[in-house]
Amino acid sequence: MQKKHVLIIGGLLTAVGLMSLANEYVGKENNTDLNIPARIVDNVFEIQKADDTWTEIPIKGVNMGIAKPGHFPGESAITKEEYLRWFKLIAEMNANTIRVYTLHPPAFYEALAEYNKKHTDKLYVFHGV
Repeated sequence: MQKKHVLIIGGLLTAVGLMSLANEYVGKENNTDLNIPARIVDNVFEIQKADDTWTEIPIKGVNMGIAKPGHFPGESAITKEEYLRWFKLIAEMNANTIRVYTLHPPAFYEALAEYNKKHTDKLYVFHGV
């Protein structure tokens, strides 16, 4: 078997194992303070609204790296203002999800929190590490 296939299968098994652990943890009665704002039910993503109801959310997203033209990869040269501008443009193109594959500098998370506080249509993040 090629390494690529082993890595993919290993990643899938890890994801399934983590989901099983999460389901086991969520099912325990002593976890009343656990806040879960999103879930997957019957292969559908759902988010929890302010009134504690669940609603389906279609995933329409973009991939965002950490590199900025004119800078070395991994240099973290993107400013908070640039992130805020990009988030506005992402929302204008009717996307609601951002995929990041690595940790971003604090400016990313600060800008995301600021953007989501000001807008009813939130941007969601799929975060890899």
